[in-house]
Amino acid sequence: LTEKKYSEAEAEFTRALELSKENPRIYAGMGEVYFSKKLFDDALAQFKRSIEIKPSESAYHAKLAKTYVAKGLLKEAEETYNNVLTVDPKNDEAYYGVGLIRIKESNTVKAIESVERAVSLNPKVYKYHKALSDLFVDSGDLVRARKETEEAIRLKKDDPNLHLSLGELLFKMGKEEEGIKAFKTSVEL
Repeated sequence: LTEKKYSEAEAEFTRALELSKENPRIYAGMGEVYFSKKLFDDALAQFKRSIEIKPSESAYHAKLAKTYVAKGLLKEAEETYNNVLTVDPKNDEAYYGVGLIRIKESNTVKAIESVERAVSLNPKVYKYHKALSDLFVDSGDLVRARKETEEAIRLKKDDPNLHLSLGELLFKMGKEEEGIKAFKTSVEL
């Protein structure tokens, strides 16, 4: 899965299912394969099965919720994320997921609250900072947007899109020279 060899991963999980039908990690793995292939109905079935076997595993619930979001089933996703947070109130992925739902609902204020909570629980995830930056741009708070973009870059220096975002942001702030430097870094990467 980490090498994005989904067909090979699917074959391995299928073999594993022949050995054990009661291992929730196998079903969760199959769910990830199907999610990666955008076969969301199949992914939902696999994540639900992993939860049936081990309902206490919040990671399986979070993956189920993420799949609901991908299918556009926001109500089901929110319910599932709330279940995760009931069991594991320090689950940063669930707060981030709720933030993504709020973004889809165009509720910037609530989205910021949720994503900030995710950042407070796990400040080392660059995508949280990038999401916050985008939200701050939307709300007109360019200073905080810059801070979050720079933090995302600190965590993932080799992402040219982050440098591009910083350049665009700096131009909006009237800092053209700094913006040009960020654009050059983006091009170099």
